[in-house]
Amino acid sequence: MPLGEMAAYLSAPPEKGRMMYPALSGGSGNPGVQEAFLGEVDDVICALAFVVEGNRGGNLRSLQAMKKATNNPKLKFLVVQGATHFNLLAPLNELIAKKIVAKKGPNPISLEESELNRAFAGERSALDRSGRKEAR
Repeated sequence: MPLGEMAAYLSAPPEKGRMMYPALSGGSGNPGVQEAFLGEVDDVICALAFVVEGNRGGNLRSLQAMKKATNNPKLKFLVVQGATHFNLLAPLNELIAKKIVAKKGPNPISLEESELNRAFAGERSALDRSGRKEAR
């Protein structure tokens, strides 16, 4: 899926959920040449990956165990304060979509805990103002 389509997909309301698959060089409208014979594995290994979890329930212990077990500089582990495994998805997807649309050049997007916490806090404030109950 080209970046523009992905950004629109991620920022749309998630009524029925979302499924994401990695897009490799030369595929899904991405630049480059499609590879075979493990060349695509090099693409994935070179990619920066984010592991994000809320600090309320969910898989926080698993995130902490993964972080402790690796020294891979391409993995970044982020904890969102006050979030659960599920309620952080909408603000996280929206933030990523905005970053993809604004992205210039070949460098990957970045994510920092502070901006994830701000995005999640904004989502919670919007829920509070609307009077809707947050899913637990």
